[in-house]
Amino acid sequence: MEHRATDRIFTIFLIPPLSGLLAFIAALMFGSQAAGPVAVCGMACTLGALAFFILKGKLFTGIPRWGTALFAIAALFLFWISSLPPYWRDDLITHMALPRLALIRTTWPFPPFQPAAFAPDLLLPLNLAFVAYGIDWGASYISVFYILATALFTAHWAVTETETRWGIFAGVAVLTLGIMFRLATTSYSDPAVMFFSAAGSFYWHQWLKTPRRSEAVNGGLAFAAGSAIKYNAGLLMACFLAVMLMAALRRKVVRDWAVVAFAAAGFTLLFCGPWWAAAHAAGAPVAAFHSGFEGAPIRERVALCGESAGWAALAPLRLFASGTEGGSCGFDGRLNIFLLVGGLLALMHGPGRTEKRLLFAAFGLFVLFAGLLISPMARYFLPLVPGLAFLTASAASAFAAKGKKTAAIALVTLLVVWNAWDFAAAARRFEGWPYLAGGESREEFVRRIVPAYAVTKWANDHLPPDSRIYFAFTGNRVYYSQREYYYDGFWDGVTLMALFTRGNNAAAIKQSLREKGFTHLVLMENAMRRFAEGNGVVPLYEQFIAATPPLYAMDGAMILPLAEP
Repeated sequence: MEHRATDRIFTIFLIPPLSGLLAFIAALMFGSQAAGPVAVCGMACTLGALAFFILKGKLFTGIPRWGTALFAIAALFLFWISSLPPYWRDDLITHMALPRLALIRTTWPFPPFQPAAFAPDLLLPLNLAFVAYGIDWGASYISVFYILATALFTAHWAVTETETRWGIFAGVAVLTLGIMFRLATTSYSDPAVMFFSAAGSFYWHQWLKTPRRSEAVNGGLAFAAGSAIKYNAGLLMACFLAVMLMAALRRKVVRDWAVVAFAAAGFTLLFCGPWWAAAHAAGAPVAAFHSGFEGAPIRERVALCGESAGWAALAPLRLFASGTEGGSCGFDGRLNIFLLVGGLLALMHGPGRTEKRLLFAAFGLFVLFAGLLISPMARYFLPLVPGLAFLTASAASAFAAKGKKTAAIALVTLLVVWNAWDFAAAARRFEGWPYLAGGESREEFVRRIVPAYAVTKWANDHLPPDSRIYFAFTGNRVYYSQREYYYDGFWDGVTLMALFTRGNNAAAIKQSLREKGFTHLVLMENAMRRFAEGNGVVPLYEQFIAATPPLYAMDGAMILPLAEP
């Protein structure tokens, strides 16, 4: 079966990670400034190829005009809400903060505050170009392009086995998930991982149906590209290989499976090898790794959320039915329970049930291992969504073909209504409407959202270029610093808190920070005050502030000098 549209979409969106790899190598060999032109060329090629095939009508083959019009409206809306300055979470941890640090240091950094530095993300060198050319807000558009590409790819995937209307439904099921709203307003890499996982799942699903070597190679290439952006694509690839090995043993085609495994391993080494080698040479920190039933995610929920081990282990399935945006003991958004229902129904109805069961088995294995290894956040489980949308569309199509149109309509309606409710809820929580509506300037928006922005701006204007600032209790929102910076992981100030112990003194604390190479300390006063009161070190804290008078204070933040008086 020909699937030219999916091949075109896959080829076009393979260009960004390839150009990211070349930009990363350029940054290592010639300095971070050299990465910018390489990344720009890659993005220009992507946009040029995309424009060419859209104008030729080659990406919407088989999709009616009304479906294309709806897709265009959705694209315009997502691009509009994405035109925000960088402001939130991972957007400022790796996707923007590390490219900024790369420009400051003139080489690619493997900083000690990111112990996952060995994990590649080939979109970061592309974001470096956005930062270098002063269009940092454009980095969020990468997420939108991959969200749209995944929806369109999923639609074509479903069309290969069902009618066009069910293909459009599969695309809508992906595009309207509530979590897509949030992902479209930041520069997360998760949508890109979702896209390449969709492509890998599609091509290997096709290989299971009609064992053609080209499908096997494309599947390995897709998963390798996803793995070079985030590790969960690699986990799904491993789960697929395990399930496909079982199928190959039963079918006595182990040689063909070896081709699949070799292609996946070879492409993964091609994409990830330079990053791993550079991280090792730079002495990048390695995160502590825990596995098993009492592994890190389960233990964390037991310790911090008061859940039993069994209930915590079910977190990956629970996030399909419930989720609290940003809740420390909730879930980071949620997916849609009817995607799981539709996936299960597809195993019992319609053609190709054997291959669909293998597809679903790979997804199930991913959920099992992800529950042990990955924090239960909806965006970490996005690699499953396109395949589940395809299976749900297949189930609806099978119901309709058997004369059970009521069941098909009910399944479709329930999924779409669930998504619409989640999408609306995400829109209500969105903090960027005043900016998008023209009610506040960029400066006002960033100052309202980013902790210590006013203090950071003061530091940019007044501190020497060789200053090195430690941001405590600001979390990872340090992107706007134009001086070299260090911050603690997540939302705490662990380096600072470790120094404020009874028996210590202000001079020793100041000396310890200087020995780490810091010249200044940015502190969120309320957070530090709560820590001091809760741990009985208020006198020590007040002594430290008296011995280190702030240079500037604004919006609850202050900057303190650490140099000798």
